[in-house]
Amino acid sequence: MKKSEMKRKMPITESAFFEIINFIGGRKAESGGLLFGSEDDWVIRKFVPDTNAQTTRASYTIDTDRMNPIVKKLWDEEELSLLGIIHSHPRGSKAPSSPDRYYFENLLGRIKRKNFYVPIVFTIPDGGFKFFPYVYQNNELELLSAQLEVVPDDYTQDKESTPKPEKDPQKETEKFPAPIINVEVFSIPTKLRFWDRVQNRFYSILPALMLAYIVCLFIYASLRLTPVIVDFIIKTLLP
Repeated sequence: MKKSEMKRKMPITESAFFEIINFIGGRKAESGGLLFGSEDDWVIRKFVPDTNAQTTRASYTIDTDRMNPIVKKLWDEEELSLLGIIHSHPRGSKAPSSPDRYYFENLLGRIKRKNFYVPIVFTIPDGGFKFFPYVYQNNELELLSAQLEVVPDDYTQDKESTPKPEKDPQKETEKFPAPIINVEVFSIPTKLRFWDRVQNRFYSILPALMLAYIVCLFIYASLRLTPVIVDFIIKTLLP
């Protein structure tokens, strides 16, 4: 089986999953937030909604000014790492778009992650809630489909069969000399390539373009039919 065809699990606690449903699932696309958990078990244990994101019906831009300090705070206070970014798409687009993937792959050039989750959601106002899990693994820039696994909030992996080695204080100090993620060395990229910006802009104005096209067709048809209608009325009503 090819690597891209292998299913990887995306474990998430019940509370984090239902927070996603309540926030993202209850809004029209596009909205989103960040996913946090421990790099010991890679279980998503906290969802932080991006309440001030710049959104249109076809684009989602993270509010980095608000979210980056949260990333640092959760690491400093709870040792929770950023494990992923989640956002919603309009129905019919169930995979990360080209701009999405550029965004994520740029981010993975700045931080190292064994797993980085990038699920896509369809929302209830857009026709029903659906969840599509995706993951990047080992900092390889290959997007993999994953299998959603909702676990209890108190979930812990069964490690009884494998004795846990004693901690070496010196190694622990070497591993965590400072926050892994901080504002100075980490920021969620906000700039897209020119062509990606053009694509995002096009998709954001596409509904208006379609409406304008329909109006133009209506006006054109009216102008074409008006002489015919007038001629019919004259012939019918006048002797």
